[in-house]
Amino acid sequence: MDGLLVTLRQALSRLKPLSPPSDSSKAKQNAKNATWPLVDNTTLWSQFNIHCLNQSYGPLLDSPLPPQEVARLPPVDQLASIMAHDSEKGIRADRMIAWTDTVLQPTLAFGKSQLGLHKGVSLSHTVTSPGKTYIARIAGVDRRRQVDHIVALDNHLGQSLVVGLCRSSASWDAAALANSEGSSSTGELFWPLRQLADLCMRAQTRYGYIQTDHALVACCFTKAMTASAEETLKVLFMPVPWNTENGGGGGQHALTTEMALWWLCMLSMADRPRALMPMDQTVPIDAWVSTNLNDGFRFYRSHYYSCLQEPVSVPMPQCHGLGFAGAQSDFGPGIGAPGSVAHSSQQLTVFGADTPPASGGNTNSNMTADATASNSTTDGGALVLFGGQGQAAGNTAGETCGRDL
Repeated sequence: MDGLLVTLRQALSRLKPLSPPSDSSKAKQNAKNATWPLVDNTTLWSQFNIHCLNQSYGPLLDSPLPPQEVARLPPVDQLASIMAHDSEKGIRADRMIAWTDTVLQPTLAFGKSQLGLHKGVSLSHTVTSPGKTYIARIAGVDRRRQVDHIVALDNHLGQSLVVGLCRSSASWDAAALANSEGSSSTGELFWPLRQLADLCMRAQTRYGYIQTDHALVACCFTKAMTASAEETLKVLFMPVPWNTENGGGGGQHALTTEMALWWLCMLSMADRPRALMPMDQTVPIDAWVSTNLNDGFRFYRSHYYSCLQEPVSVPMPQCHGLGFAGAQSDFGPGIGAPGSVAHSSQQLTVFGADTPPASGGNTNSNMTADATASNSTTDGGALVLFGGQGQAAGNTAGETCGRDL
């Protein structure tokens, strides 16, 4: 194992062999099923980028990875034989998922431990083997609903965190999907998305991904209503290239496929609802909550998912809900509308990712899980506003951000 691997970030950004071009002459039709949900709209997940990841999980990524966890990381040399495999029928993508999962196991366990999430519950990693000699199954779901990768909480409910599919890039091109942004679910290109949407709905998680031999396509599904009141889904997606220039250069400026999958799992593992929700009730991944410290002068902001805290300056004496990502939110017009927030013992506001923090370091949060607020007033806690609804985040001494949902 490379002795320079010290931090979690370095473990997730090692220099990998390049994935060679796939042979388009070997393209196969994707699986189809008319019962899979419609994906009414596809939108690039603009918040799923290295800047947002660094802001919300940066201190954790730059933490030293314990030697025993470093020792569990698979050698990068294993990828040389994987890259030599024919990409027909997703053979290469199958093996890429399996290798990435072995990277994920120690790094995700470390992240879970550091944030105190789901104490006493271990993680379950299930991968469909190359050649389908073993097929992963979602707990409580029809065996015919095949999936290639499942990361779940290993409790009595078997709660799925992230589900994944593999596809050959000869049959499904992530770049073509990006160029079709805004399209509805018609044509060959959208069948894998509909299949993944079906799996995510059945697994009760909005987070999933599709691995090709060229990219990992991170997805977040939300519910939407068509003009006919038929429930369909909207998907935010972001292709993350397998080939990155920086490799072992620290990972500060490039999002790797390993980082992307780790991030999806951490978002799903956060002490927040993970099931599919209406898009105007789904909190964006760059959302920050701000509360004062009861003295009326000092404020901090806490990231909604990672619970990372840092000092922040806000106008006094009146605070306003500024929204999570302003008018440019990927989640639609229900997110980001300004609105005043009443306050009692604490004043509060909600920030997007670009709100400038005050001078000072980052701290860990002890914020507990969401509880629906009856109005815009909080007593001793922070209020998150989205889509006209309030979600109060209390602050209980001694409790960590994680618990079983």
